[in-house]
Amino acid sequence: MSLVAAAIIPHSPILISTIGDFDVREKFKKTITAINTIREHLEKIKPDIIIIISPKINKFKNSFCINISETFNGNFIEFGELKTDIELKGDVELVLKIRKDEQNEDIKLISDSDLEYEMSVPLYFLTQNIKPRIIPIESSNLNLKNHFEFGKEIKEAIFDTNKKVVVIASVALSGKTKKESPLGYTKKGSTFDKKIIELLETKNKTGLLNMKEYLIKEVSEYGIKPIAILLGILNEVNHKTETLSYEDSLGIGYLTMNFKI
Repeated sequence: MSLVAAAIIPHSPILISTIGDFDVREKFKKTITAINTIREHLEKIKPDIIIIISPKINKFKNSFCINISETFNGNFIEFGELKTDIELKGDVELVLKIRKDEQNEDIKLISDSDLEYEMSVPLYFLTQNIKPRIIPIESSNLNLKNHFEFGKEIKEAIFDTNKKVVVIASVALSGKTKKESPLGYTKKGSTFDKKIIELLETKNKTGLLNMKEYLIKEVSEYGIKPIAILLGILNEVNHKTETLSYEDSLGIGYLTMNFKI
């Protein structure tokens, strides 16, 4: 079956009903509705595996990092929320297909059962009624083109399995789109987000991979590298892009985008 679905989902903890208050969540009604649309789609196709790609730079910095823990646990204790307990299993078999060469120093393997919030938030929504195995992947300090090429390697492994695989990029776009943003403000923030959405909708991967490094840093994005990996996975795969929602009420761009395979 191989690749059956892909999406970009924001990872803000305030989207969780037991963390963000009602007034805040009301500002992101479209985002929550969009995420639930993707959740409902996944519940219909019942994937075997979700590959979840985090924007967090892994501890090895200049290598990619895949977590091969047999079991995973996610919670939101760091945000004062004690109710949620996400429990999912890993899939070592597909990880070893991705990292075919044991001597490949460009891809590091770790075993850590604790999920960071960048992965827990999307999985909180998506795995409420299904329990696929997961493969958590963290970004690196390498450039966007390196991330794209890594995505192509992942794609080869996905299409070499008979399992139904979903890929989720955990993303926040610019953190400086409004003056009330906690990270500050720049006029380039909104322009950056609009450009990213345009490049994705028009499937202009070259334009996205050539985004200027100084601009990426200036707008305080937290998700372009997972997007680059996702584009590598989708490279030469027939798909349709659907922008389900974009909201930035608090000065941080939350994009929810579906890629129909």
